[in-house]
Amino acid sequence: MVSKNSINQIFIIGAMKCGTSYLYDLLSQSKQICPGITKEPAYFSENMGNPVYKENDYLSLFPSLIGSHKYTLDGSTSYSKFPEVKEVPKNIYEFCKNPYFIYIVRDPIERIESHLNFHRNDPANAEEIDWQHLLDISKYHMQISQYLEFFPRERILVIKFEDFIKNQEKNLEVITKFLKLEDNVHDFSAPQNHYATENYYAITLMRKMGQLGHFFPSGLKSFVKTVIPKLFAGRVFKLNPQQILDFKSELRKDMLRLKSEFGIDVEDWGF
Repeated sequence: MVSKNSINQIFIIGAMKCGTSYLYDLLSQSKQICPGITKEPAYFSENMGNPVYKENDYLSLFPSLIGSHKYTLDGSTSYSKFPEVKEVPKNIYEFCKNPYFIYIVRDPIERIESHLNFHRNDPANAEEIDWQHLLDISKYHMQISQYLEFFPRERILVIKFEDFIKNQEKNLEVITKFLKLEDNVHDFSAPQNHYATENYYAITLMRKMGQLGHFFPSGLKSFVKTVIPKLFAGRVFKLNPQQILDFKSELRKDMLRLKSEFGIDVEDWGF
């Protein structure tokens, strides 16, 4: 049986709607990494996640874990939703002292819009939106700062989503070097189950179909993946110009700190 002292942990902590699922699926292909029974167990988030995943020891979430694995992989984006979700870094630190953290950031305005479209396609529900929560998730420096209270800077890798999309191979080399993986980046293939829709219900249904995929012929699966996003297609929510100005004003200080301390170019985001 593999103990927590003989295995290290990788946490893709967010940000939500910044490509974490795609990176999780890529890294899951490594022979040195053991993915869990779910991408987002939210085990260390006290007020988020399915309680079922928290009934037993953390390593019970990795039933495929064997001696040849070097890491476990956890992609819970609730780990970077401070202040709604507090004390995640502390909870992780109490479990393991030297994990690796990967944090993907993206144009914060586009992230907010993507987040909104993921949960609803009807902007008439705008009065129900917790705008401060959406802004807080996009305060990337503030989120990272929670971890720096417990972990050294060299254990946190910040990746810019736009750069990753433009040059995936180069960024994978940075990630594999950061994690000290033995894999050749050319061995990683693009995940086939990447969802090109922002609709929560469509993605949920497609994931369920993926879990039952072995019951369906390949032609039907391809057809379903094409049709479901269209069935759930709705009006795309966009922030209005005044909202963008107001949000950028609130985010500016955090973005400049992100640039200063982590070297992330935020100018093309308008900061």
